[in-house]
Amino acid sequence: MSLVRAFARSLDDDTMVGALLKELPSLIEVHRIGVATHGSGKVWTWSRDEDRWKAHVLRSCLSDRVEGEAGGRRSSGSGSRMIERRGLSLVPRRADLAKREETFVSAYEARLTMGTEEVGLLRVERDVDRPFGKQESEFITAVADALALALVKRGAVRQIEDRGMKDPLTGLLDRRALETILHRRLTAGRRYGVPTCLLVLDLDYFKVVNERLGHTSGDGLLQQVASLLEETVREVDRVARYGGEAFAVVSPHTDLQQARALAERIRDKIERRAFILQEGHVRITASVGAASMGHPAIESVGQWIAAADSALDEAKSRGRNRVVVYGSSPCIPAQAAVGLAA
Repeated sequence: MSLVRAFARSLDDDTMVGALLKELPSLIEVHRIGVATHGSGKVWTWSRDEDRWKAHVLRSCLSDRVEGEAGGRRSSGSGSRMIERRGLSLVPRRADLAKREETFVSAYEARLTMGTEEVGLLRVERDVDRPFGKQESEFITAVADALALALVKRGAVRQIEDRGMKDPLTGLLDRRALETILHRRLTAGRRYGVPTCLLVLDLDYFKVVNERLGHTSGDGLLQQVASLLEETVREVDRVARYGGEAFAVVSPHTDLQQARALAERIRDKIERRAFILQEGHVRITASVGAASMGHPAIESVGQWIAAADSALDEAKSRGRNRVVVYGSSPCIPAQAAVGLAA
């Protein structure tokens, strides 16, 4: 019941799975727990002994299972079985691990299903030659069912919320939705250490477009930039219209180095794109500010937004068309320009 209540209080999938990883080891003897979800391709793992190699093998196994089933190779049912691992037989070729040993593991897998909808997979392991008993298996399956129900309900609620908090011009989330998401990410980050970065970008010299081509063309340009952003980010990232010609991207499970890379990719794609309007082709650039919720000066959503805004202001003051990370050195500047061609 404590887990069910934790799922009910959770704000997003990270918080739900975090509650599971925190509570389940106190309720049943396990050495590792892994959860993988379909669609998002997200995988969470927990290891009692902090054995990074075994945790990596578990993560790789779950990733391969989810990817394989997404490609149509679904296996059926849940089961308890002894697994013999020799060397790196379960580690994908992309992994670069040198450790080789023979390990016997008792494992139980339970599918996360809600009616006909399959959400993902829960796998628990322990390093003892003792399979999970009937009562343990039934308990794990019940936990999996509760988690699946919570994930499906959370997804439905989010869709309803998103429909009610959309920017009418671009179809992106609006400022109110952005702040709601940031509150959730801040809560999950504080409780479970999930890193999240916020990008705020502003189109350089956008007023020139409105002045020379009119506000209708300006609106068309904003719509095309919105589409570019959604095409560029990951499925787990959220894009919002921040206001005017400004946009925001919330990127969970992302450190500052990864956020900088994403921001540069966005900046580069905007600079290279010739946006097609009725009056001709428009080329424009963007300045981007990035801030991580993990910065010691950030303790609230307001401070998080202010930090990203501060980095954006610095990007503009340094010549525009560049990325600046809050509390870090800015990237190498590039020339900003707006070009119009009939």
